[in-house]
Amino acid sequence: MIIENHPRLLSSLLLLLFWMLRSFALSTATDNEDHYSSSSSIFLSRINYDDLTANKTVFIKWAAPWCGHSQELAPVWDRLVAAVIAEKADDIENSENSFLIAEVDCSQEQQWCIEMGYTAYPTLTYGDGSVGGIFLQKYTSVNKEFEDLYQFYKDKLLDKSFCTPGNLAACGDAEFQDRIQQYSKLSITKLEGLVAEEEGRINEAEKEFERRNTELQENYDKVSNEHEYEVAKIKHHMKLFSNLLEETHKETSSHA
Repeated sequence: MIIENHPRLLSSLLLLLFWMLRSFALSTATDNEDHYSSSSSIFLSRINYDDLTANKTVFIKWAAPWCGHSQELAPVWDRLVAAVIAEKADDIENSENSFLIAEVDCSQEQQWCIEMGYTAYPTLTYGDGSVGGIFLQKYTSVNKEFEDLYQFYKDKLLDKSFCTPGNLAACGDAEFQDRIQQYSKLSITKLEGLVAEEEGRINEAEKEFERRNTELQENYDKVSNEHEYEVAKIKHHMKLFSNLLEETHKETSSHA
């Protein structure tokens, strides 16, 4: 073939193909990032979460723009958001905005996502958004096409057949149900006392961490100093032995 007989032509064609593929990959990545940020979904943060989710049924996507799986779900989620918004706009009789579809950018809210336990992206949660999200449940189905998510929204979320303070039977965990029932009977003063008690435990845990961290640092410094001393002592002995060996070689050479 002509190309086989012209290696420089073959190299040029391969180089051209490389740059074409590279340009395509870069444009695709840019399109994915642009699309990810083009969603009309409301973005939640630790600061605005309570205000935006109070007394609402929520459907939340916890994701990160750098995650390939998050990028794959982005257009599906955008379509779902648009469908829900359009449906709510058409529902003239129901002026009460009791449903919220939103998302969290875990690249911006990393610590909060970790504290909430959402570190595999994307994670979808749903349920009663109140009380800091303790009633949220994970969407565990592997089916995440638009039709699947929209049907889930229609069948499950609009009917509110999920775990809420008023529907503890749907919470599944009997121990959790009992604990919520017990807490619900407490007075505001008692609940405030429990919150203060838990905050105190957090502060104590932080102090203990600092104490142990300081202790580890002190032990490290001690071991490091001992190590440096031992190495210096060995080097001193090595230098002495090397000098003696050198003198011995000189004497041997002079007698030869």
